[in-house]
Amino acid sequence: KGDLDQLRAWNDGAEDLVLYTPDQGKAGVGKNRSVVFLPGSLVERETSLERGRRAEYNVSFTLVEV
Repeated sequence: KGDLDQLRAWNDGAEDLVLYTPDQGKAGVGKNRSVVFLPGSLVERETSLERGRRAEYNVSFTLVEV
């Protein structure tokens, strides 16, 4: 839930972020990238809800490299 709350907060305003990917450091991959979270681009879709468990969501959003 905390991660989803963070995405919602970033969605409310253009935030400068640093994008880190797990394959960082492999040949051909550059440094961490500075990106901006585009406000209003977050799309949430509930994909699973079972009694006694938290809902599961798929999310998508747009980042722009700066």
